[in-house]
Amino acid sequence: MRKLAIIALVIILTSPGSAFKSIGEERSNNHKSSIILFKFKDTGKTDEYSYYSYIIPDSIAAELKNRTHYDVRTHSVTIPYIKSDEKAEKLQEHILYLSRKGSELSAEYTISGSFEVKGNKIHIKSQLFHVPSKKLLEIEGASDEIGVLIFSLIDTVTEKINSELVKIAKTQPAKKGHELSEPVAATSPFLPTYRLIKGTTLYGEHGSMYLRGSWSDIYRDTDHYAAGLRYTLGNSEFFKHSPVFKDSAVSLSYHHFITLPGNMSSSLIVSGGAAGYSYEYPLLENFRLTGELALGLMYSTLRTYQPRIEGSGNGGPQAPKEEKHSTDPFLRFALLAGYELNPLIFYTGVSWNMILYADEPFEYLSLIFSLGFRL
Repeated sequence: MRKLAIIALVIILTSPGSAFKSIGEERSNNHKSSIILFKFKDTGKTDEYSYYSYIIPDSIAAELKNRTHYDVRTHSVTIPYIKSDEKAEKLQEHILYLSRKGSELSAEYTISGSFEVKGNKIHIKSQLFHVPSKKLLEIEGASDEIGVLIFSLIDTVTEKINSELVKIAKTQPAKKGHELSEPVAATSPFLPTYRLIKGTTLYGEHGSMYLRGSWSDIYRDTDHYAAGLRYTLGNSEFFKHSPVFKDSAVSLSYHHFITLPGNMSSSLIVSGGAAGYSYEYPLLENFRLTGELALGLMYSTLRTYQPRIEGSGNGGPQAPKEEKHSTDPFLRFALLAGYELNPLIFYTGVSWNMILYADEPFEYLSLIFSLGFRL
């Protein structure tokens, strides 16, 4: 499903309204300086992510097309990636090869590169080559997210490429009829969305409740349910270098449960919201321990009924005799063990909870299972 979603997004990005034409198509704007992007080489140990070989250059091309006046095209050939610190002879051969390919395709610039996915991290290496001056620049980027959010990384790499294009253009004399246009002052339309959703997890929770104190003498143990959003602070530019906050998260959650006494003389219906802070301690690559503290408000409805008398035949639903409502502070502390199978996150653990009723606090413990989906 993730592969299909990524491929579908690429189709949208490279649709006729916003993308570039293929290398073999006739163009009416041949006066523009052209940029050719080659297929990126997959240097990983498996071919699971080989489809990125096309997705990366296609996406960079679409972004450059939207941001600049250059004629941007792709070519389905992989160019070997040679580091700039290689032996002089090997590097010179590489530059001559890029120069020859650029001349064959009538390109002013070429972009080639490689990528590797290892664990949950993707690393992209790209090379911008200016054909006339034979100047070669290396541009790299890395991200802890794969999947659709790879486009956030591609956007960063594109910005670096765009910046280098401006620098090169300013150092080269303009040719009559072939003037280089500086980039259009435009921001990627996808970047705000990347930054907004990156690091957000949607999750649902189920727990078995065990009442404590005097409330446990009246009401039965029951189940509770919760749903929420959790945002990892390490994905924020402001917090990602902080030794504590980079492994922290904030959350908003909704909670609900219903409990009944043994004689069915009443029902306690509770629901409400809470805001939380959690800290994750990584154990192994995909395992973590999480401590969470949450504060909120719970809205409670207490309904009382006529007690049922055994053998009276009065076993059907009853209208409540009385109904009372209250809104009270809620406190929760949870200790969870988690495992991430990107993009799914599984949690299990225990929580201590208390609703601070005015007469008698409602205290309970809960065994938790939670399933989250990281956007």
